[in-house]
Amino acid sequence: MSAIAVRSGQDRIGELIMTLESLTDSEARDCARQLVQEILDLHGEGLSRILDIVADTGANGAGKAMLDKLAFDDSVAALLLLHGLHPHDLTARVGLAVDGLRGGLGVQGLKIDVIAIDEAAVRLRLSGKWHGKNGAASRIQSDIEAAIFARAPEVATIDIENLPAIDSDVHEMKFVPASVLRGNHEGTHR
Repeated sequence: MSAIAVRSGQDRIGELIMTLESLTDSEARDCARQLVQEILDLHGEGLSRILDIVADTGANGAGKAMLDKLAFDDSVAALLLLHGLHPHDLTARVGLAVDGLRGGLGVQGLKIDVIAIDEAAVRLRLSGKWHGKNGAASRIQSDIEAAIFARAPEVATIDIENLPAIDSDVHEMKFVPASVLRGNHEGTHR
């Protein structure tokens, strides 16, 4: 399951919870809440035991390596976060997301640094001179936000310092008709 599919599933769960909360039949609403809570508790306990067993398995850190592999799988990570069982804390997950962005941003002449991390907000700072030829600052912003939210969906907001300043250094690729390049400004269409 891709990160987009996981996010879509999470959004659908949120919609169903809102529908459940809007039910006028309080008995049905309370019964549905209890059912969901019992299922979550059962699954949470099972997942917790699985993580304990995996952590204790193998020699030379094999169990820890397996936990790391599970933590990087989008579907598994979403479940572990839902149950508060993810092996990496918020700071580590945001740091991993930012590390994953550095290569792509570096190619575009940008450096990204983490300023602060908590559930209320992640503050990042961009520096450098953007020499990207495609896209816009809004594309960079959405790529950064997608990477952070994929690893840390509990974060409320992401503040990126210096993003507007990047726009002033944008060198856009514009379509130049071949006729202009040849010096024929009247065009080639007849």
